[in-house]
Formats: sequence, structure tokens, C-alpha cells
Amino acid sequence: MYFWLCEADTAVASYLAQPHGLEIKVAGRKKPLLYYPDIRRDMADGRVEIREIKSRAGKKDLRDPDYELKLHLAAEIYERLGWDFAVLHQAEDIERPRQRFATAQEIQRRRRVRVGTRDRFALIDAIEREGGIAPLGAIVDVLGSEPLGRAKAYAAIVRRIVHVPLDQRLAADTPVSLLRGGLDASRAGLRRRG
Repeated sequence: MYFWLCEADTAVASYLAQPHGLEIKVAGRKKPLLYYPDIRRDMADGRVEIREIKSRAGKKDLRDPDYELKLHLAAEIYERLGWDFAVLHQAEDIERPRQRFATAQEIQRRRRVRVGTRDRFALIDAIEREGGIAPLGAIVDVLGSEPLGRAKAYAAIVRRIVHVPLDQRLAADTPVSLLRGGLDASRAGLRRRG
């Protein structure tokens, strides 16, 4: 479920599940502690976030002294690398912000819909015509009306072409903007003739 948020959150440039392993040698122990984080998120602003996700059942692991030590030492390593590390709880940190979770879930369901060159130009033109922010309803209409236009709009969010605030319900008046530093006409190799 956290991946849904990663896909819909345009602040996330890319993410990986169990991206690496740490072998942490501890004085007085014969075997090193092994740690494999759940997720690495590379953020659009250049930051790196490492996330450990705990389900309700997994919370008991946090009371295990060896596991607690492993997380503490991993946090120190990530801090030295300049990376942000956090343990997230599925219910409280991911699902509880209900609107954010519901919006991300709806957007990511359309992640595989094709957004072609013509669609990208239409998005750019529609948003620029509106002064940089266009209502979702207008974007849907430009991309082919319901339900295809809505599916393409959501896929464009996953592809980091446009941005919507995840803490708002997706409605006709939801603001849509081009993603700063994301895909625009010049970076996509799309050139206007003229």
C-alpha cells in the first residue's frame, strides 16, 4: 500500500523495494546483524529516504532488543550518508491520513494507461492557458472526457508530468499543475513547430 503513495506522490522521483542490505558488525557478536530496508525513495529534490514499514503484527518486532539494535545502527549509518530513515506504521502513518491514501489509491489504479505525445501537448497547452493551474475537470475533457480522460490524467500524475495535491479529494475542481522539474515540452523532446 505504501507503494501506492510512492506512485502518486510527485515528490518521489523513484522508489525501490528492499533496495540493499546492510551487514553490521557489532563488537562482542560472532555474527553480523543483517538489515534489509523495505523501501528506498529517491526524492525529486535529491534527498534519499529509507523506510521500514511495520504492519500491526510487525509492531511486536520493535520490542525485540536485537531488532531494536539493528534499526538503531542502520539509522546511524543512513544519517552518516545524509539519508533520512524512518519506521512507518501501516495503520497510523500510511492508512490513517485517509484522504491522502484514498487519492493515491485512485490515481495509481490508472498507472498503466498510455499517455501519448498528443496527450502531453494537450496537458501542457491546457495548463498553460489557465495560467499554470487548471481544474481536473478541464484536464479530463482535454484528454478525451470520461472515463478515458480521467484515466489518462491519473496516469500523467504517475508519470510525473502533472501534479495534484494528494490531501484533497479528486474532483472536477481539483487543481492540476505541470510538475516543476518534471516533464515539460522542452525536456520531453517535444518541440512546437512555428
